[in-house]
Amino acid sequence: MPPPIAHARRPVTTPQAPAPAKERPPQRKPPPPLSPSNAAVLAAARAVDRRPGADPAPREMQDKVGNAAVAAGLRRGPAGDPKFATLKRDVQQKKRTVATSHPPPRQEATSAQDAAVPPRDDEVAQGKTANAEKMNEAKTKEFDKAAFIKAVEKAIADRAPKNLKEAEKFPDSEKPAEIKTEVQGRVGEGKSESAEQIATTTAAPPDTSAAVPKKVVPMAADRPPGRPATPDPKKAVPDTLPRSATDMSAGPAAINQQMAEAQVTEPQLKKSNEPTFTKALSSKKAAERHSETTPGQLRKHEAAQLRQTTAQAKHLGTAAMATMATQRVRTGQQVGTGKAGTKTRDEEKRTEVTALLQKVFDKMKADVEGILSGLDKLVDDQFTREEKEARDAFTAEHKRKLEDYKEKRYSGWRKPLWFKDWLLGLPDEVNVFLEEARANYVRRMRGVVSNIADIIARELTRAKQRIAKGREELHAAVKKLPGDLQAIGREAMSEFADKFDELTQSVDDKGTELVDTLATKYTDAVKAVDQEIAEQKEANEGAVDKAKDAIKGVIDAIMELKRLLLGVLRKAATAIGAILKDPIGFLGNLVAGVGGGLKLFMRNAGRHLQQGVLAWLLGTAGTAGVQLPTKFDVLGILVMVAGLLGLSWPNIRARLTRRVPEQAVAAAETAVPLVAETRKRGVAGMWSDLRTRVGDLKKT
Repeated sequence: MPPPIAHARRPVTTPQAPAPAKERPPQRKPPPPLSPSNAAVLAAARAVDRRPGADPAPREMQDKVGNAAVAAGLRRGPAGDPKFATLKRDVQQKKRTVATSHPPPRQEATSAQDAAVPPRDDEVAQGKTANAEKMNEAKTKEFDKAAFIKAVEKAIADRAPKNLKEAEKFPDSEKPAEIKTEVQGRVGEGKSESAEQIATTTAAPPDTSAAVPKKVVPMAADRPPGRPATPDPKKAVPDTLPRSATDMSAGPAAINQQMAEAQVTEPQLKKSNEPTFTKALSSKKAAERHSETTPGQLRKHEAAQLRQTTAQAKHLGTAAMATMATQRVRTGQQVGTGKAGTKTRDEEKRTEVTALLQKVFDKMKADVEGILSGLDKLVDDQFTREEKEARDAFTAEHKRKLEDYKEKRYSGWRKPLWFKDWLLGLPDEVNVFLEEARANYVRRMRGVVSNIADIIARELTRAKQRIAKGREELHAAVKKLPGDLQAIGREAMSEFADKFDELTQSVDDKGTELVDTLATKYTDAVKAVDQEIAEQKEANEGAVDKAKDAIKGVIDAIMELKRLLLGVLRKAATAIGAILKDPIGFLGNLVAGVGGGLKLFMRNAGRHLQQGVLAWLLGTAGTAGVQLPTKFDVLGILVMVAGLLGLSWPNIRARLTRRVPEQAVAAAETAVPLVAETRKRGVAGMWSDLRTRVGDLKKT
């Protein structure tokens, strides 16, 4: 609400009913007629005097200047203006439109990540991850020791020496190598069967058929709503004040009422020829002119102020809306930059994870292939070494036992048996040596096979463990990716939310600033208009008060003059009435009587004697303070009568100061010509004025 205007009316008072008229003294013979102006003065004084006990000063009027304007001004302001409330709602709507003209932060973050392009080897990495699952699911076949031993026994049986001759040649023949090759082949087959699924799945190319390609959705361009329309500037200014706000007729009306109650009219004041009265009339006319011309000037000032405030409101509204739109565009650009950064981070994270998957799988595959390829060498080396040891033991055992047998058989006289055995072959008992040696060889080979089977099982288990470890690493990377991407999304969403919050705050601040500024401009306009009205009404009130004070002074002067004249007239009514009935006869008798006496003495004493006689005749009057006329004309007679009645200026002034302040009487002594002359010359000072008003007494 705007602050109350400094100027305020006086409290409204209830008009008082006229007091009952005083009881008037008995009617005496009317005094001589006065001029119209003095008659009006006396009439006004009588009218004022009809209110016994009333203050001679006029009472406060009910409607002081500015009361209606102040009452209206106290209710004016943006807070209570429906137009301004509509403007605020319009600005609020525009703020919401600008601040919410964007997708939600989550949607923007998702859009940025949807636009992320996966790495070129993304599907290959997914295929390798799928292969890791297959590798992990691959089964190892247990090495068949029984079948291996059976195969070894068959190989030995097929290639073992059948006779002494073959037994002697067996170590140096190809038979042992054939046995080794066949047995070694059986070992390789067993190893391959055990590692077949692992080797197959490890060597398989990436299964890209299981890959799920990422769908890339290009980011949509930002679509800011544009600059909102300028709020209606007409709603940001106060309404034109009603006519009553600039109406100043109450002051002149109060003055007219004041004069009417005192029965004083403008013509009476104009014809008074008294400077105080004419000056009061001038003050009244000045107040009326100010009351008539000022409302039009105030209306022009109000219209100019409202036009200026409207233009300012339009400029401020346009600038505020442009600022909101600019901030919206800037926020869109910032979010766009943030989305591009989010897209890049998403792509980098996908590339990082894809590279990690590739690295983990390739390392796992290399390790498994290394285990499998190393298994061949381990098995081959182990088999070669242990099989040779078993074969060497077989050959050594067979050879040693055969030599011992032959040494016993061909020693001494049995030497001819050698030729027989050479021709017919060794006896069957020799085969026992071969069977024993072969049994020992097979037994040893069982150990070799068991060791080989253990090596195969150990290495395949190590390969499976390496596959399981790689699979876990791949799983961890795959599981980590969504979390990382979600973290990127959450970070982007938080970043975008902050930007949108800043936009909302900025737009809200600008809208609030606009409303506050417009409210200030509105209040300033109200203040400017009301202040001008208050100043002019204060000036008008000053003019009215000045005129009222002047009129009051006139009425007070009339009252005092009325009281003075009535007192004088009451005392002089009888004497003046008698004189005025026959002024010529009175003067004639007076002159004749005095003249007769003077003639008696003038014959002998001359002029000085005449004066002495007059002093002798009227000596008691001189001692009584009566001024003797130097000339017995109407003026001389009036002065003498006034002396008889005690109408000297000191007596008159003493009476005036009983009711009129000393300052007022002193001012009248210099400002009012009639009073000034009376002060200087006494009643004689009134003669010129009375003569013009009464006329020629002789003719009358």
